[in-house]
Amino acid sequence: MSVPTTEFTGHTTDIPGLLIFDVTYVGDDRGYFQEKFQKAKLVAAGLPEQFQIVQNSLSYNKETGVTRGFHAEP
Repeated sequence: MSVPTTEFTGHTTDIPGLLIFDVTYVGDDRGYFQEKFQKAKLVAAGLPEQFQIVQNSLSYNKETGVTRGFHAEP
């Protein structure tokens, strides 16, 4: 029996070095589970092997229609 799992699919962009990853989730009537970072799967999907994660955050908005921005520091 196969156990459902999160899958990562990488896509290149017009910006050199910028990749976008589609990430699936596994859900049922109780809710869902999603891996936010799984290095082996991300490398297989195109992430450079030398990439090191520094932070991984998840935000929840109580109201619909809320837009949040990604902030990057050098």
